[in-house]
Amino acid sequence: MKKLTLIVSLILLVTIISALPAGAAGTSNGGWTPPEGMDIYYATDLTGKTAPMIDGVINADEYGAAIRMEDPLPMMQNYPDYIYKINDAGKDTMAKSEAIEFYFAFDENFFYIAFKDYGGAFTDNDATKQSFAARNNTTFYMGLQLDDMTNFFSYSSASTGWNVASNFSFSDGKLSNFSAIDETPKDFVSELYSRKYLASDPSLCFSKGDILSTENNLNAEEAYIAEVEIKISKATAVELFNKLAYTELETMPDAMYFTAKTVTYRFSADGQNVSDNNGHFRYFAKDIRGQLEKYFDYGLLAGSAQEYLPSLIVFGDENTVIRTGEKVEEVTTTVATETAATEPAATEPAATEPAATEPVETSPATIEEDVTEPAATEPAATEPATEGGCGGSVTLAGLALVAALGVCTTFVAKKKED
Repeated sequence: MKKLTLIVSLILLVTIISALPAGAAGTSNGGWTPPEGMDIYYATDLTGKTAPMIDGVINADEYGAAIRMEDPLPMMQNYPDYIYKINDAGKDTMAKSEAIEFYFAFDENFFYIAFKDYGGAFTDNDATKQSFAARNNTTFYMGLQLDDMTNFFSYSSASTGWNVASNFSFSDGKLSNFSAIDETPKDFVSELYSRKYLASDPSLCFSKGDILSTENNLNAEEAYIAEVEIKISKATAVELFNKLAYTELETMPDAMYFTAKTVTYRFSADGQNVSDNNGHFRYFAKDIRGQLEKYFDYGLLAGSAQEYLPSLIVFGDENTVIRTGEKVEEVTTTVATETAATEPAATEPAATEPAATEPVETSPATIEEDVTEPAATEPAATEPATEGGCGGSVTLAGLALVAALGVCTTFVAKKKED
């Protein structure tokens, strides 16, 4: 019978160890690994707190800390191919916003994007007169498929406001090529409100509106500020993304790709459009020319016209284990067992068992060292399970190991007594 117990214990030990979950290759925290060199930003968790009021007024305590950007990546549109090229030649002559402050937050059911555009940065690009950014058309790009950074929602204010159906589109394999879709902005965005007002007098609001209607004067006659707040349902975003990208996300991932573009229209001090130096700028983007091979595992292909890398917005803090939102298949493990029938009782006669006739004191060194020493079992019994489930598995394996070794030790001790 002792041989049977030993065999069963060893089989159990080997089975448990083989079933332990292996850490994901190349990950630092057990989750999905972001692309190399990608800028990562963290959204504020508002779960259990007051949600932002979507009214075009960004209050300091609504979203957490602002991400302020003053030096975007200058781009130019290469019409009619709709490919944006990094503008090395004219980047110092294009008007741009003085700065844009972005905000990201989330709770159990929604995520929030807000920005404050200080759009009235005056520049001296003309030899004879001052000029300024009269307005920006702003576009957001959001991607939910973490292993493919080429599928994105595109949502734009354009020149006619946030409510126009044509300003909501989806890319199909290219960040530089977006197609119109049947859905409209209100099918994607739960709430939105935008305000533009003069920097010199915030009470002079010349453009405002929600997702369905916008009172919109196109251009400011002097330096202006724009505030925009957006609320998006996680469930709606996942449903639409699955439909358009043919993915099978079950839940919102713990991060999303994000980039933003502004097209700046520059006016001179006398109110004339200086169209030769209108600017295209990318925020949350990095120049990756000559580095495409680093991102082949994330959807980019050799020969792609992609020249910039979006950023990653994580719905959590630096310790967040990023889940992709994809369905996780459960793995069940069958533990092999050995029945008593495999060990004939006749081969181990009870008469040969000396335990009852031999006092324990006859082998004190063997018994104390091999049988009664409790130190080896203490750590396994008190070791707490670590987060992620691995700790519990390791402790179980430790217990099985100690049990198996205990059986082996007892078996050896009894043999010595025999």
